[in-house]
Amino acid sequence: MNGVDRVIYESATTQVKRSLWEDQPVIIKSVKPDAITPGAIARFQHEFRINQSLTSTCVCRALALDEAQHRIIFEDVGGFALRDLAQSDELALDERLDLAIALTTALQSIHDEGVIHRDLNPGNVIVGETPSDVHLIDFGLASLSPREYPQQEQMGHLAGTLAYISPEQTGRVNRVVDYRTDLYSLGATLYTLFCRHPPFVSQDPLELIHAQIASMPKPLHVVDPAIPQWLSDVVQKLLAKQPENRYQSAAAVRDDLLEGQRHGNVIPFRLGQTDAPGQLALPKRLYGRQLHLACIQDVLTRTNRGETLLLEITGASGVGKTALSEVLVRDAAEQGMLVARVDAPALVLQNAESLWLALLRPVVRQAMSMGSSSGDRLLSQLERLPAVTLAALSAHLPDLRHGLQRASAQAEAAEPLPAAIDRLLKAIHPQPLCLVMEDVDRIPEEFLQRLLHGAAQRRHLLLAIT
Repeated sequence: MNGVDRVIYESATTQVKRSLWEDQPVIIKSVKPDAITPGAIARFQHEFRINQSLTSTCVCRALALDEAQHRIIFEDVGGFALRDLAQSDELALDERLDLAIALTTALQSIHDEGVIHRDLNPGNVIVGETPSDVHLIDFGLASLSPREYPQQEQMGHLAGTLAYISPEQTGRVNRVVDYRTDLYSLGATLYTLFCRHPPFVSQDPLELIHAQIASMPKPLHVVDPAIPQWLSDVVQKLLAKQPENRYQSAAAVRDDLLEGQRHGNVIPFRLGQTDAPGQLALPKRLYGRQLHLACIQDVLTRTNRGETLLLEITGASGVGKTALSEVLVRDAAEQGMLVARVDAPALVLQNAESLWLALLRPVVRQAMSMGSSSGDRLLSQLERLPAVTLAALSAHLPDLRHGLQRASAQAEAAEPLPAAIDRLLKAIHPQPLCLVMEDVDRIPEEFLQRLLHGAAQRRHLLLAIT
């Protein structure tokens, strides 16, 4: 290694620095020694493979993967992170608009190659000498899959940057993640570009996630009257909570930015005139499992009609139990059911109530963010729970404590947890539930029997175990 290394970014796990490699200026991204884990190494390898697969000129090219020293060597395109430029007073509105147009071009270029970035934010956009010189970096979370159903991830392990993450990528709503997640993140990034801060600002991760799911930010032209309303409308459309209400391609965003740039505030125009799905999202299908798939559809239909059912998915390791569970979870979510999927070996169980709480955490998250008349009705039912019930549950269900003001208030006493769980399930009724518990072989028999007994007292409930 020659030359003087200069650190340009550092986190708890990675370091990024400018240096020299084979007599050329490069960017070196490395895993810190204390953060070297199989997961971190796998993510670096994944980032390198994704980067190498892309041909777009709007991507900082990875030159080499040094597995011995756990680092990736990138070309140095110069320039600065959009995160820093957005705070500068030197960029005029026209220059910021040029930059936004270049960013939409860059994003469309990777979508055209079938890549979802999944972590688009101002820190992962590099701007060169001119605002039109834009490069995307950090493909550690990128996906080549046209659509995914995110796991119910624990706080602190979400895939993405909270201030820029889409509602569906939080795993707290029953929505598939496809390339439109990047369009929401694009909207949040443009919001930062034009008003110097993201749409939602909070130090509380739960509060930030709740805002991404359920709140709309102040329009840009309200925050800064100097911003044209048409531009404000473009960004608000990108920040729509439901993917189908957003732009469907970055190319259409670029077209509207160019149209607005031509006409300014003089001639109003309709947004999204050139919009159309920019990528075909192919569904995941299982072949040769028609009887099993028919069974899944049957139990979902019966559950929605009011029955309580137990579905067992059994078999030796490798026969496809997980694949069937994924189909069950996906189809239940698409039918509007509240869904929980829990891996039993990962749980710390003190008692049978621990099982119910593990299943109810994702259910409550989804219930707090349904955003429909059914969701409003369900929230109203939760609000009417007795104070002693909320006091018992709030310590175990943080989303309930955050979403309901009464749940965050101090109560003089709390009722026994089994009774509180029973009241919560009654409050959720008649909203259909699909609860999936995997690898129940690892659960004590007594705990599992009490879970089954409790489920049998309900209606509109499907309990699936593998």
